[in-house]
Amino acid sequence: MEWISYGAYSEPVVVDKPQFVQTTSVNHQNGAGTVRLTVSAAATQGTSFFRLSAGGVKSNIEQLIISPAAAAPSIAVTWTGSILQVGVMATGTQFLFTLSNGTYVDPIDPGCFAIALTNLPDGLGVGPVVRTSGTVVTVTLGGTPTTAGVAGIVFENIPGTQVVGGSGVIMPVGVANMGSVALGAGARVSAPVANFIGENNIVINPLTFTPPTGQTAQFIITTERFDIENPPATGWSANNDLLTFTGLAPSTTYYIWARAAANHNYSAGEAMVSGGITTKAAGSANPVITAENLPDGKVGAAYNYTVPVTSPTPITFWEWDDEMPPGLSFNTSTGVLSGTPTAAGEYILSLIAYNVAGHHTKVYTVTILPSGAETVTIGAKSGMTGTVTYAVTTSGIANGATGTVNWFSRSALDITSPVSGNPSGITSSSVSAVSNNSATVTINGNAILTPGTTLHFSVTIAGVTSDMVQF
Repeated sequence: MEWISYGAYSEPVVVDKPQFVQTTSVNHQNGAGTVRLTVSAAATQGTSFFRLSAGGVKSNIEQLIISPAAAAPSIAVTWTGSILQVGVMATGTQFLFTLSNGTYVDPIDPGCFAIALTNLPDGLGVGPVVRTSGTVVTVTLGGTPTTAGVAGIVFENIPGTQVVGGSGVIMPVGVANMGSVALGAGARVSAPVANFIGENNIVINPLTFTPPTGQTAQFIITTERFDIENPPATGWSANNDLLTFTGLAPSTTYYIWARAAANHNYSAGEAMVSGGITTKAAGSANPVITAENLPDGKVGAAYNYTVPVTSPTPITFWEWDDEMPPGLSFNTSTGVLSGTPTAAGEYILSLIAYNVAGHHTKVYTVTILPSGAETVTIGAKSGMTGTVTYAVTTSGIANGATGTVNWFSRSALDITSPVSGNPSGITSSSVSAVSNNSATVTINGNAILTPGTTLHFSVTIAGVTSDMVQF
C-alpha cells in the first residue's frame, strides 16, 4: 500500500495486523512511501484489517482480503494403447498428457515438446508429439519391441517452450512377454453367479473387483469342471453383452470362469468359477397370464374367477401381492380368485404364476361396486346384414351369467311391449354368457328386412336390463 504523512515525519510501522501476516518492507521518502506485506500459507481465508502507526498517530483501518492460493498446475499421463508384445509392431499406441490448472505456452513451435524415456525396450521409439488441444498433448510410440521390459516415460519442457507450473509424470509401459515382465498382481473378481437360466442362455451377476482397479473381465464357459488350481489356459475372451451367454444347449451343465484381464500395469488375476449351472429342458418357457382385466365384483355378491394362463409345463404355484379386496381370497394352487366382497373400491392386485422355467407377473385393478350397482350397456355394432353382433359391457354381474334379447316393433311414435320370440326377418338372437365384464349379442336375419320396418331391442342379463337401441 502507499502512504502519505502530514505533519511531523517519523518512521511508520504496521500495527493491528492479523496473525500470519508479516511486514516485508516499508519504503519512505519525505513523508510518503509504500508498505509490502507477506501472507503465509497458514493464514485464514477471508477479510482482515491493519493500519500504520507513526509518532503515536495511527492511520485509518485498511482492509486486507486473503484469498486461497491457486491450485498448482499438474500434468497427468494416460496410456491409451494395448499391451505391447515382443515381435509385434506397435500401432496406434499413445500417451495423453493432460494439463490441469495451467497453460501450455509455445512461443516457438506448438509441437515443441520433449520426451525422456528410461529403460525403453529395444526396438521401440517415440513417434509424433502433437498438442491436440489447449490442455492435451498426444505422444505416439512406434516400432517393434525385440525384448521384454517395463519402460518409464516423462514429459519435459525444452528451451523456448514453457509448461506453466507443470511437472512431468512417470508412467510405466508394460511390454508383453515371451519371458518375464514386472507387472503388478492382477485384481481378484467375485465368482460368477447365475441371475437367469433359460434353455439356450445364462445371465450372470455383475462381477466385483478387489484392488487394484482398472482391469476388465474375461470369461470362459465350459461343460468341463476344471480344477480351480488349473483353470483353462486358452479361450479367454471379453463378454460385452450384459454378462449374457447365448447359444447354449438345453439340459446341459455349464461352468463359467471369470478373471481380471491383463493390462499394461497388471497381470491377469486369479481365475474364479461358478458352480454348475444347468440350462432348462427343451420346450421350457415361462408361463403367460392372458387375462387383460379381472371382472368387476359387487358387495354382497359371490365372486369366482379362474385366472387364465398359458404354459408349456404345469403351473407349480401362484402368488399374489399388493391389495386383496376385502372378502376375496386367492388360491395359490389353482389360480382361482373367489369370495364375497365386503367393501366397494378399486384395489391394485398383482398375480404371479410360476412353472419350472420361470414366472410371469400381471398387475390388475379390481373394481368392487356397491351393492345394487349392476349395469348392462349395449355397445359397438359389427356387420350390417346376415349375422350382426353387438358388444355388451357389464358391471357388478358375475361371470357366467346369461341373458335374453328383448325385441320391440315401432309403429308411429309408440313403443309397444316386447314381441314374443323373434320378429319377422330375424331368424335367431342370443346373448353369450358374461366373461370378465363383457358379453356379445348375436343376431341372424334376412339380408333385407321388410321395407318400412324399424326394430329396437334391449338385453336383460341376471335381471338387469339395458337401454333400448335401434337395430
